[in-house]
Amino acid sequence: DTDDVCDSRSYRRRAWCRAEVMSCWARNGTDGMYFSSNQGLQPLAPSEAVLTEALDVFGGELTCCRLGHPNGAVCDKEHLMLPMLGLYGEIYRDRHGVAREAYEILEPLRGKLFPKTFNYSQFVDSPISADRVETPQTLFGDLVDAVEYAVDLANADDDDPIRRRRAPDFVPGTNALQTENRMLQHRMRSRSHRRQSHSLLSFHSMGVSAHSVNSELTQTHASTPGPPRKSRSKGPVRPSMMRMPTWRTSAPKLDSRHTA
Repeated sequence: DTDDVCDSRSYRRRAWCRAEVMSCWARNGTDGMYFSSNQGLQPLAPSEAVLTEALDVFGGELTCCRLGHPNGAVCDKEHLMLPMLGLYGEIYRDRHGVAREAYEILEPLRGKLFPKTFNYSQFVDSPISADRVETPQTLFGDLVDAVEYAVDLANADDDDPIRRRRAPDFVPGTNALQTENRMLQHRMRSRSHRRQSHSLLSFHSMGVSAHSVNSELTQTHASTPGPPRKSRSKGPVRPSMMRMPTWRTSAPKLDSRHTA
């Protein structure tokens, strides 16, 4: 609980609430969008400036970002990417018809509302402090361009030049696998740190140094009779799959006649 005031302004600041606004507005406009107040129902987006702010889904506040994504958790922006991409694709497809007004609002702000990258923030613990570190990660990549290309190609006539041009190379968007690797690395570092701390604590509590233990073990192995041991090289251990949402996004697949 952040003790923030709950009103229309705080609602419009939240990324998930902005996603609700975007989803409703993309198909229905703002005519039926209201919030309840002490004075009765009020328009949720009374002006174009307020609406533009509310449509900036990925500029909104997220709890996961505020907490620094504990244990390398997936950012909610990555969960929101595909639904928002689908909404944009629908608006772009109908930009000459029912979605004309929506497209006229989104088109000048496309780069801001559907960013290619985002900053993934984490708290990195140290013995004396906790620092927030931000690293750039892929979000939409070139998927907005890829969706537009796919829509244009699907609606093109057989003699349209787009069918004779080579398909562009599009940079893929986010996928949960990248974040899954971050989580795995974070957990492995945490486990390694805990094991080292526990081992040092055990040695010191017994008054025994690691050097003396290693020396004693070496002498024991050297004096123990028996057949020679066969060395077995261990290959890399594949981590177990994590139960989390995953997806892969890339440019649309085209048949041979479109790539000539």
